[in-house]
Amino acid sequence: MAVVSTAQAECIRQPDGTWRCLPTAPQAQPTAMDIRVECPTSRGSGTSVARSATGGTLIVTNHHVIDAQSSVLLHASSGASAAAVVCAVDRQNDLALLEVQSEWPHVKLGSEVAIGTPVHFRAFDAGVTFRKYYGQVTSRYHGAGAGGFFATGASRSGNSGGGVYSQGRLVGVVWGNPNGGTAFVPIGPVRALLERAQRSRIRKNSDQERKLPIIQPSSSDEGCERACDCDARLERIEAQLTQLANLKPIAPSPPPQIATPAVGWLHLAAAALGVSTPLGVAILAAGFLVRVRRPRRRGLGGPRTESFPQDHRAHE
Repeated sequence: MAVVSTAQAECIRQPDGTWRCLPTAPQAQPTAMDIRVECPTSRGSGTSVARSATGGTLIVTNHHVIDAQSSVLLHASSGASAAAVVCAVDRQNDLALLEVQSEWPHVKLGSEVAIGTPVHFRAFDAGVTFRKYYGQVTSRYHGAGAGGFFATGASRSGNSGGGVYSQGRLVGVVWGNPNGGTAFVPIGPVRALLERAQRSRIRKNSDQERKLPIIQPSSSDEGCERACDCDARLERIEAQLTQLANLKPIAPSPPPQIATPAVGWLHLAAAALGVSTPLGVAILAAGFLVRVRRPRRRGLGGPRTESFPQDHRAHE
């Protein structure tokens, strides 16, 4: 029996010599959740699985695809490409969680499968050409981490990190092809990695919000300028400091000369007698002068000695 394949059909020659042509199945196309992972020295597959705490998208793949790579570039089936950062890893289960800031569609997560469950795989051969193939879960393996499953259906190079589906939901991640089949990590470790990454990112965001000062928004541009003019204030302060530094030192002024008034003793006397008004001080001064001058005219005012001048009027 001869088989001839064409671009649109597969033709089989029957025993009676006739040909029977069957239309070939159309080539599978990737969905928005199927992601190509490209690194400098590695290529693989991935699946968009959740929205990140910062509004981006989380993509799960194998850790060995991105291990020791300097950069990770993700390509979505929509044609969008974005650089990714590694936000969480699980080396024991060979899982890595990548994050992009773009909002991409993501799959729904299923539950753990049982032996005998039919599954299908979605991945990129050589990390370039999309392929969808089918298999059945045959056994479970126990190893590092949570272990995993073996299934029929031969995986190829570049399929690492691709999605394993059952009833339209993600149930695992492809990581290898032992004995020509497919080995995959179950959905349990994938869920645990997602929850750990989300909790860590939410905690970091909360810490940053507590550290940031709260600035009340202003209803006008002028208010905003007043709240945000730190540079202008610094410039004004520097100008004032420069101006102060250029000022010449001022010589200290001499202490004021306190002139003792001629009638200082009058004020003391007036204060002793309880006189405080200027008129009272003047009356007290006039009376004292009259009293002084009168005794001097009588020759009184002190003891006489030989050295006292005879003509005392010359000294008045």
